Amino acid sequence: MTYKEANNISIKDYLNSLGIQPVTEKGSYGMYRSPLREDNTPSFKVDYNANLWCDYGTGEGGTLIDLVMKQNGCNAYGAICRLAVSYTHLTLPT
Repeated sequence: MTYKEANNISIKDYLNSLGIQPVTEKGSYGMYRSPLREDNTPSFKVDYNANLWCDYGTGEGGTLIDLVMKQNGCNAYGAICRLAVSYTHLTLPT
């Protein structure tokens, strides 16, 4: 799996594969409780069109690879390897 292929995986689908669902959805984006920290109020936004995330509680954000790196404490290569293992459960946009 290439860097580009990994970042084309839907963040929404990735979170769903982990059992993480949006608290609210507004069409082009969803608000989640942060998968990176304790979060009682949904402050983790996923922009479905841009396929980017932003954690308003920490001011961090980025691509799916950035999210996987933060979750697992790994580098980009490690994130891509983790995504490649789970690739069959996720969808690439056409």
